[in-house]
Amino acid sequence: MSVKTKIYLMIDSHGNRESITVESSSDTGQINCLKDQNGKNVYFEAECYHISKFCMENDIKLKEIDRKEDFDTLWENA
Repeated sequence: MSVKTKIYLMIDSHGNRESITVESSSDTGQINCLKDQNGKNVYFEAECYHISKFCMENDIKLKEIDRKEDFDTLWENA
């Protein structure tokens, strides 16, 4: 069995950084410590497939990483 996750890395235009990790069994995420280009706090809580649009609209750089780990290996190494 595998554990699948997606990691979203974000940097706003002021240098603030945020990351969220979402398991494949979940599809929602929350972002609350980034600012738009005018310095106004922005907030996001919804299905993660909307994150790319949220980042584009708020001048936030985004990188996505897909991870897949073996459950038994993680269990033994925890």
